[in-house]
Amino acid sequence: MKLLDISKKELVFRSVKAALKGFLVYIVFFIFFVLIQPFERFLGKFNVLINSFLVIFIILTVLAEFFSKTILHYFFAFARDLTIMVYPIVMSEFGMIKFSVENILLTIDITTILFIVILISLISIAKDILGAIDFLNTKFEKELTIAKS
Repeated sequence: MKLLDISKKELVFRSVKAALKGFLVYIVFFIFFVLIQPFERFLGKFNVLINSFLVIFIILTVLAEFFSKTILHYFFAFARDLTIMVYPIVMSEFGMIKFSVENILLTIDITTILFIVILISLISIAKDILGAIDFLNTKFEKELTIAKS
């Protein structure tokens, strides 16, 4: 059994669709970086973390889109949602952002925002798990009806 039993036309369509979706996600992040550019000197170490998050997010988005209509779609969507949930927690050191401005140490508490991000990510993860269960159930039913015939 092949992992992807698709035609060349479908393979090209999936590749173009995944690349287009990855490009659109990149454009959104590019606009975000243009908007936060005046505050770039305050970001410091966060700039590198945001860039690495961008790379991970785009790769998982492209892979999830490329493997649509397969079980791997749900795996990569789950990984993407888990990244969205965990990365901000680690990046913000569990909700407390600290940076200095002209010898003044500022601490910002973003735990409420993180809580909202975690809840939304958990809902999305639950959606991915239920989608994977439905996908496997549908696939099993098709194989069962073929075996009965």
